[in-house]
Amino acid sequence: MIPPAVRTIKYRASIIDLVEQLNPALAITLAFNRDTTPAGAAEDLKHLHARLDRLVLGRLWAKRVDDRSTYVAVIEHVDTNLHIHLALSCAPEHVDQIASAVAGIWKEMVPTGSVVLKDASDIPGWGRYIAKAITPQTCDLLLMS
Repeated sequence: MIPPAVRTIKYRASIIDLVEQLNPALAITLAFNRDTTPAGAAEDLKHLHARLDRLVLGRLWAKRVDDRSTYVAVIEHVDTNLHIHLALSCAPEHVDQIASAVAGIWKEMVPTGSVVLKDASDIPGWGRYIAKAITPQTCDLLLMS
């Protein structure tokens, strides 16, 4: 039997690997600053993702599957100040437009919310950061597009 601590370490390492394979351009933290649920947070993230893709790809964004941005995200602090850390990958020509728009779109969606946006220059470090609190038992808090 594998000890739970070892399983958790391996699980977090696999998330770090996912983030590295994604090769994200942006490291984003989305805070709600109000009560919400993991399911509600996941829906808000899906909606934000769709709005960002529509912004850069146009009205037929949903049909351009290969051109869409992708992410790996983790919901944290479910019982206190729930927030989402995500690694977002997109075409290089869309990075600046997404970076400029994400905070405004999030504020429209979640008026109490806030965004911290960084260049994902330290990809392994960001992978470790977003995986720091997740465990195999909380795997439902891992979100991927």
